[in-house]
Amino acid sequence: MASNSEETSRATLVERVLPQMKYSTSSNPLTAPLLMNGLTTAERIARRFAIDGVSIVTGGSGNIGLSICRAILEHGSSGLAIFDIPASLESSAADIRDLQTDFPNAKVVTKTVDVTDEKRVLEAVDEVVNELGSVNKCVSTNIRSKSNRY
Repeated sequence: MASNSEETSRATLVERVLPQMKYSTSSNPLTAPLLMNGLTTAERIARRFAIDGVSIVTGGSGNIGLSICRAILEHGSSGLAIFDIPASLESSAADIRDLQTDFPNAKVVTKTVDVTDEKRVLEAVDEVVNELGSVNKCVSTNIRSKSNRY
């Protein structure tokens, strides 16, 4: 048999008011819902997750990096710079050409970069700015540090 304190605890659980999420309203300009009247669901999704400008993906020619590159281009990036070491860029050359073919309106470039070499990273970023006009986003898929520790 349950004791009185157990019964009281259960009753308290049944009667409690659960916290509720309150959605933003248009009265708060920082968190107001996006007003996208007249758009289809697909159009609203495309706008909400649009990626404008030029992106750099370090470690971009590995499996994860190439998936990120494709997603960035699918979401509208006008330019993409793939940074990676020579062996990785060479082994993924066909996949990179596929990106260039699949997204003819975006400029896709590759840069040989070891991200542990700060000077080379800065040079490569400058090259991207000169070629593509700007850098708006950076994504790093590199998981090793200079000491090769994870």
